[in-house]
Amino acid sequence: MPADLEAIVAAAKSGDLRLTRHYGEERQGAPDRPWYSEIVYGLAHDAPELVGDDRGVDGEGAVCRITCMTSDGNAFEVRINYEASPMRIVTAFRLGRGGRDA
Repeated sequence: MPADLEAIVAAAKSGDLRLTRHYGEERQGAPDRPWYSEIVYGLAHDAPELVGDDRGVDGEGAVCRITCMTSDGNAFEVRINYEASPMRIVTAFRLGRGGRDA
């Protein structure tokens, strides 16, 4: 099943989007990694763009790649396991200051 961006955005808006233990404990808040609140803001209030979808070829459940921005204009990519219930943020990283093309 392909990723449903509307369903992912709805999960972010409702608070039903979780972090994987790996991201939550080891990556979140590092200089190149956005916080959960920044990820949710980008998904729920920016114009998220679906840029890739592996549709489950890695065996861990289907993961899609989405780009969007934090409230202060930092572009990032987030990878979401959209087949998990609830959906999970696998990883996220900043793309550079000043927008998606930075």
